[in-house]
Order: sequence, then C-alpha cells, then structure tokens
Amino acid sequence: MLQELAGIEEVVVSAETSGITGQMVMATVKLREDVAPSVSELRRRIWAFCRDKLPAHKIPQKIVITRESLTSKPAEKNSQAARAGRHAKYEWTKRGGIKMTTIATHFAKELEQLHKDGYVLFKNVLDRGQTTALKEGIRLAFEGKDDNVMMQGPMFERGEVFEALVDHPVISAFIEEVLGPDCQLSSMNGMRTTRNNGVSKWHVDEALFFPLPQGAELDASIPMPVFLMNALYYLDDVTEDQGPTQVVPGSHRAGQAIRFAEEIGAYKGQGPVSILAEAGDCLVFNSQIWHRGARNQSDDPRYVQQVIYRKKFIVPHMTYDINGAYRVPEEIAQRSNPRRRRLMGYSEQVF
Repeated sequence: MLQELAGIEEVVVSAETSGITGQMVMATVKLREDVAPSVSELRRRIWAFCRDKLPAHKIPQKIVITRESLTSKPAEKNSQAARAGRHAKYEWTKRGGIKMTTIATHFAKELEQLHKDGYVLFKNVLDRGQTTALKEGIRLAFEGKDDNVMMQGPMFERGEVFEALVDHPVISAFIEEVLGPDCQLSSMNGMRTTRNNGVSKWHVDEALFFPLPQGAELDASIPMPVFLMNALYYLDDVTEDQGPTQVVPGSHRAGQAIRFAEEIGAYKGQGPVSILAEAGDCLVFNSQIWHRGARNQSDDPRYVQQVIYRKKFIVPHMTYDINGAYRVPEEIAQRSNPRRRRLMGYSEQVF
C-alpha cells in the first residue's frame, strides 16, 4: 500500500521492539533516486496517507530511508549490514518467502534507559552561542520580577532562538519516538532559580496517571505508557550547590502519589540522584518520575529552558490562566515549518 505514495520505489514493513510500547511498526523505504525528503517529512506523508486507511497502531512509527535495494540476496545484504555496523531483520512475506532488510537503530539505548530509569541525559545538544542567547532571553523575561518568581512563558513568543527549540532536531525526534508523530507542545517555560529558591518539593508532573495499590507493581516486561515528556535544557554548568534537578531512577513505574513532599524515600532500594549537567545538555524524562529542583545554595542564578510535550489529547498549559483561549501568535505560526506548527497545536489531523 505504501508503494502508492509518490517517490517510494520499495518498502518493507516490519515489527520493531520499542522500549516504551513493547512493539511498534517500522517501514524501511527505498526512494527513487530523484527524491530526497527528510525522515520527518516522509513520516508526516506516511501518517497522512495511512490515517484513514489503517488503525493508528498499524501506522509506521519508525521510518528508515535506504538507497539499497530491499530485494537483494540475503548473503549480500548481511555483509552490507556487518560493514555498516547495523543489525539484520527477517520478515515473512505473504508468499511464504523471507525478505531481509537492514536497519540502523534510532535511539535504541536512550529508549531502553527511558523505559528502565525514566530519564535520559542528552549531551551537548546546544552550542555556546545558543546557550548564551537563551540565557539572556530568559534573564530579560525575568526583569522586574521578584526572586520568588521561577517561571516565565511561553518562551517561544520571545524570539526565534526559542522557537527553534520547539522542534530541536534531536530532542523532538526522540520525543516523537516516545509520544508518537502527532504529539504537541504542552508548555515552554524559562526557569530562573535564585539563592535559597527551587522547585524543591518532590512531585510528578500534572497527575499520577497509573496509580497502583500499595505493594503492587507492573511486570518488568510491561512498558509504562507515556503521556507527557519533560525536556530541560541547561544553560549553566550545574553543580550540587546550584540546585540540580534530582530524580529517583525507576520511580515512574511506582504508581504511588507522593503529595509534594520535601523528603522522599527510595524506590526499590534506589534513592535520589542529582543530574550534574553541563551547559548545552538536555535532560528528557517521563513526567511520572519522582523529581524536583533542589534549592540553589549559590549566589549565581540557575537558568534552565523547559519544554514539555504531550499526547495530543491532553490539554496544553501554555499559560496559567487562559489555556482554553490561548493561541500561538500568527506571525510565529506563519514562519514555522510544518513540524513546528504541528507541535505548537496547528494540526490538520482531527483524530
């Protein structure tokens, strides 16, 4: 069916292991020589093509583009896979034969860590120029604000350096692997933590989505569904004195309400850990993990840019008072690429 799409020469559809959902549908696509869309562009085209023809769970979530024939002899493909450092997959065809394709694993380690620990730290996703510009933009947003004010947003209204974070090529691609290609922005706040301040009470974001009875736990083979993902871009080198983000690894699977506590116990023997990041790093985590921002004990404010993404059906929190009426300013929407527009809520897909 996918070969009906313009520009696609061959396609193999197969099941791929997912650290989040257990399995997902993957399409390996050979394009015509004169066609060169990006993976994200091709994913959008495939989603639009399939959405009224297939159930959502059967639409490919992962797209791999190849210039190699997908009908080569297995031995030849196997040697190519070995040289490329990839792994091979076999698929039974409708006629009973075996078709082999090679795939490059995207975010395999990161997805595994997210499923197991509830968070992943991406290193060096921003350069020095970006961190400097973002930090200055947040500093200006807080001018005239009391030290106890710790959030300002939505920050994409404050310039293109912030707009570019909405669809950061690495972070948004990872988020889409987890939440799906129709996910959207929930909020985008600049954060400033001054001396003796911090979001210091332990919490999960929004609500406890999967409460479990005391003493019960999910089987380790069952991935925890993810509805909200938080991305924190660090704009300073973070030390213990500066009030680092702290998490309890694995606690996204606990299913227990923690009531905004100042102190927290261990989960399965694992206590809190501090994320000692460097400027330009980004921490991405499941909203259900127990986390907090420790109090800043230094004299230097700590600046962080927060971006939260959501499943499409969850209400956004762009502001604290007019979420139902909020709309992205038209000039920002007009200059945005299709992916960024969709992430900011301009979606042509109703269901």
